[in-house]
Amino acid sequence: MSAHLKAKLIFIVALCVGGLGVAYWYCWSFGQYTTYQIETHEPVSGLITDSPVELHGVEIGKVTRIELIDARTVGIRVSVARNAPISKATVATITSRGLAARGFTGYVYVALEDTGAEVGPPVIEPGQRYAAIPAAPPLTDTMDTTVADAVQQVRLLTQLIKSVLDEKTIVSLKLSLNGFQEIMATLVANNERLGSLIANVDHDSREIGLLLDDKTIASLKRTLDGLQDITAMLTANDARLRSLLVNAEIDSRDIRPVLETSNATLKELHTQALPRLYHSLDDLDGLTHSLNGIVERITRDPSSFVRGTVTPPGPGER
Repeated sequence: MSAHLKAKLIFIVALCVGGLGVAYWYCWSFGQYTTYQIETHEPVSGLITDSPVELHGVEIGKVTRIELIDARTVGIRVSVARNAPISKATVATITSRGLAARGFTGYVYVALEDTGAEVGPPVIEPGQRYAAIPAAPPLTDTMDTTVADAVQQVRLLTQLIKSVLDEKTIVSLKLSLNGFQEIMATLVANNERLGSLIANVDHDSREIGLLLDDKTIASLKRTLDGLQDITAMLTANDARLRSLLVNAEIDSRDIRPVLETSNATLKELHTQALPRLYHSLDDLDGLTHSLNGIVERITRDPSSFVRGTVTPPGPGER
């Protein structure tokens, strides 16, 4: 056998031994890991094959496959160490670490956490190839996504400001600023008057404080207590007051006919009796004057009461 043939045989044997070793290592390593299926309806931007899988911050596996199941569902297949404590309470969260979702400054990984008290490994459902781990909402707020959201918010804010601050609004704001400046100038010009006004107000407040001493406050409190007592008394006698008002209203209605009759009587007395009385008084006054004249005559000439008042005829009248 030539040396060339021996070299070929040695190479083939080495190649077969290496292949068997690789196959054994692959089978051994495959037996050390368990595959789980994760399905999520959230975006998984930045997650790639061979991304790490961590449990409580410790790396226990990696992502082996990412596929789009339908328009809203993403399937993630992970390979996790068989001795990892994965249970029915384990939840997967797509998490980012670093400044960006991709690149040298950051990466996205699958974080596993226990959220309940359920025990036992996940069960493979009928019709499924691998056991499923439920997915929680992702935590991918990295620097790039945050900056993108901030830029979007700034754009929206800019559009809002442009829509609000039109030409008329800007002119109105300028007029308002001018008016405010005029007001400030007026306040500065009348600074002394304002200071004097503040001083007067301070002085008046102090005088009011002096007026409202302890005795005055106590008197006001007693007055308020008295008013409260009166209010309570009126409240307690509310029924009696209402009865009194009703009786007064009834009595006023009963007195009204009497007042109308009295008015008619007074009117009749004024129109009929008083004129007659005045006429009688006039006649009595005339009779009194006549009697006074007779009394005067008798006083001057008592004989006239006997002879009468006939005057005798004078000489030449007989």
